[in-house]
Amino acid sequence: MMNKLFFSITAVIFFTCTYAFKTSAAGLPDGFKPCASHTYIDWVNRRHPGYADAMAEHYATISNKASQKISNTDVYDIPVVVHVVYNSQVQNLSDEVIKRQIDILNRDFTRTNADTVNLRPVFAPLSANDANVRFHLATTDPQGQATTGITRTSTNRTSFADFTSLLGDLSAIERVKSSADGGIDPWDTSRYLNIWVCNMALPLLGVSILGYATPPPGLPNWPSGSIGDLTDGVVIQYQCISDNNPNPLIVGGDTSLVLGRTVVHEVGHYLGLRHIWGDNDDCLADDGVDDTPLSSNESSFDCDITRNTCLDLGDLDYPDMIENYMDYSSESCQNTFTKGQVSIMRTVCSDYRQNLAQITNGTRWRTSSQGFKILPNPSADGNIRFVGIPSTSRFVDVIDISGKFLGREWLQNTGQISLSHLQPGLYFLQVDGSVVLSKFLRE
Repeated sequence: MMNKLFFSITAVIFFTCTYAFKTSAAGLPDGFKPCASHTYIDWVNRRHPGYADAMAEHYATISNKASQKISNTDVYDIPVVVHVVYNSQVQNLSDEVIKRQIDILNRDFTRTNADTVNLRPVFAPLSANDANVRFHLATTDPQGQATTGITRTSTNRTSFADFTSLLGDLSAIERVKSSADGGIDPWDTSRYLNIWVCNMALPLLGVSILGYATPPPGLPNWPSGSIGDLTDGVVIQYQCISDNNPNPLIVGGDTSLVLGRTVVHEVGHYLGLRHIWGDNDDCLADDGVDDTPLSSNESSFDCDITRNTCLDLGDLDYPDMIENYMDYSSESCQNTFTKGQVSIMRTVCSDYRQNLAQITNGTRWRTSSQGFKILPNPSADGNIRFVGIPSTSRFVDVIDISGKFLGREWLQNTGQISLSHLQPGLYFLQVDGSVVLSKFLRE
C-alpha cells in the first residue's frame, strides 16, 4: 500500500435503519454490500473472538512471503465445482452461463480481456500481465466419477438471506453450503474451489449482497481444526454470474451491468487479496499490497476517473484505481490486478492452497518427459500405462511434490501400473531409478 496523507472530518450521526426505503446519494440502498467478504471475517470474529486479529496476521504473513518469493513461470491450475442452488427455474442457470463464467475467470486472470486498453497510463507500470493461474470445471467428482463440474440442487428456500444478513450475520446464507439446510454440502475443499450460486435477495429489499468468499486457510496463530465449522469457498448471487446471464441485476431500482467480474473479485479474496482500501474507510488502512494506490471505498459502483480520495506523499499522487478488480467500481471499468496482487495470489497457491492448485507449466497437465509418456494423464482411477520405455524396465518409483518417496510399483508386461491408492494430486514417476521424471496428475 502506497503511503498517503489523509484528512478527515468526524461527525456523530444517529439514525434508524430503514433499509427498504432509504438509499444513498449514489442511488444504492443502505446496507448494500457489493462484497461481503470482510463482513464474513467480522461475523466469524463474533463467533470466534480473535479470528479478525488472526486474519490480519495471516494477511501480513502472506504479503511478506509474496515480497520474498522468487518469481517463476509455473502455472497453477484450479479445479472448480459450481453448485447451482435454485428455488425457481430462472435461478437454475444453464451450463452455458456457468462455462462462460469460467472463461471469464481465465480471460481476466491472464489479462487477455479486450478492455485492458482502458487502463489509464499512470497505472501501466503497476499492472500485471498473466497471473499464471487457470481454472477449469472439475472432470471427476470426489468419488472419482466423471462430472461436468456443475451440480444442481432444488431448494424450498426462496432466499438464503434474512434480515440479520443486513446487519452482518451471515449464518442464514451459510446454509447454502449444507444439504441438511436446503443447500448442498461442499466437495472436498482442499481439492476443489467450491462456488455456490443462489438467491440472497429479500422481499421488498431486493439484492443486498452480491457475493463473498472465505480467505485462505492456515491461520498462523490458530491450531489446525480450531475453526472447524467454517466452510471454504465462494457464494454468489445468481444474477451476478457471467455476461450472458438472462436474469437482470436490479440494485437501487436500476439495472446494473454484469460482466462476470463479481466472481473474479471474490476469487481474488479466495486467493488472499483484500479490498484495495484495506477494508477500512480511511487513508490509514492497508491491504498489504505495496503497489495498490490507497483509496477509500467511495467508488459506489461507478467509474469516476476524477476520484482521488487519499493524497500521496510520494513522487506521484495516484488517483483511485477504479480499474482494479478488488475495488467497488463498476464492472465496466475493472480490468486488472497489480503485480503485487498477483504475487500474493501465487503465494497462496503455492503455500496455502497447494493441494488445490496444481502446477501445470502452461497446460492442464504434462503428458510426457524425456523418453516416455504416461497415458491417460490425468487419470481418474489411477490406472495408467507407459509408452516408449525400454522393454527391460521393471519398476516405477512414486514421489510426491514435496520430494517424499511414496513407494515402488512393479511394471506389468503390458507396461501398466495402478496408482488408485494415491490421493488426488500431482506426483513424479521415476522409471528404473532413472533421473528422468514424468509428472502425473491423479484427479
